[in-house]
Amino acid sequence: MDGKLGVNLMRENRGLKDAIGDTILIDGIPMLLFLLNYSYQELEQFTKKVLNSFSPNLILGISDEISPPGDIEKIKCVSHIVEAFQV
Repeated sequence: MDGKLGVNLMRENRGLKDAIGDTILIDGIPMLLFLLNYSYQELEQFTKKVLNSFSPNLILGISDEISPPGDIEKIKCVSHIVEAFQV
């Protein structure tokens, strides 16, 4: 598994944690969530779901990289979510 999971797969999250076992998930947040047509609330909910589902076996990041039309301020949003996260 390459760590670049689609939005729908992560939303479903049916047994995915069990399927990957102790493998470390790399990235986890689809680049699409950083585009303007996705809200900060959607990004926050998704990020918290990834953290709750895969921590501590997680290197959180953006799958691919943020594209030019992406909202760079959303990076700060993710940073605040991670800082507040309790394992």
